[in-house]
Amino acid sequence: MKLPKPEVGPKLTWKQVEELTDLAGPDGRKYHGELPATWDNAEFVSNNLGNIDPAPGFPDGYAQNVALKAAIAKAFVEIKKINLNDPNGPLWLLAWRMYPNADHPMWKDDSGPQCGCNCGCFVPR
Repeated sequence: MKLPKPEVGPKLTWKQVEELTDLAGPDGRKYHGELPATWDNAEFVSNNLGNIDPAPGFPDGYAQNVALKAAIAKAFVEIKKINLNDPNGPLWLLAWRMYPNADHPMWKDDSGPQCGCNCGCFVPR
């Protein structure tokens, strides 16, 4: 018996993400609200190819996430001048989450394939 492919999510609209991240405090400083926790399935799908029903639509999602993390880490370290040899650890940490865009047609029909591509991560690691 094949495993069901776990959903990714929550699905958020562009407007919802904008409302969570484009906030201002009473003194005018930008404020970034808490982002909802996410469920991903990229690594799960990658580790279970051929054992998932229906077959994953995007079996290279985990590899894409690994490449994305490497590119973000490289840019972050270079642009913020992160000293990876600091004995106290890096001065800054960057964390992110990816959400399926609830407005995109691919996510409108929950009966279709759920991609193996969602992720949330942090750098440097």
